Amino acid sequence: ISRISKDGSEGHANNSSSGVVGAFRPVNLPPKTPQEARRHMKEVQKIEALYRRKIERQRKDDERRRRLEQRRKAEEEKMEQEKRKKHVQRENSLQQRVAIWEREILPHWHNKAEGFII
Repeated sequence: ISRISKDGSEGHANNSSSGVVGAFRPVNLPPKTPQEARRHMKEVQKIEALYRRKIERQRKDDERRRRLEQRRKAEEEKMEQEKRKKHVQRENSLQQRVAIWEREILPHWHNKAEGFII
């Protein structure tokens, strides 16, 4: 069967049932034999299977990277919260110490300082 392809060249219709395989062969090539068509179809299916596995592997790798990134961000946030908590505790401790100095030590500093021998 001779047909005109999209680019205007005449060719033979391919006996393949897959839309992936080219629909036309150049005029200067004979039509594929049924054995050649089956072999070609098997090769196409093998390549398609390899491609699907590659895509699936990429999807799994992307998912793994996404989970690792989420875990890393969660750990960073936890560390930042702990850092803020320690900072608040340190500030509270300093405020308590300043209050003790202002309330108990500084008002009596002059009295206590006279009792020390330098």
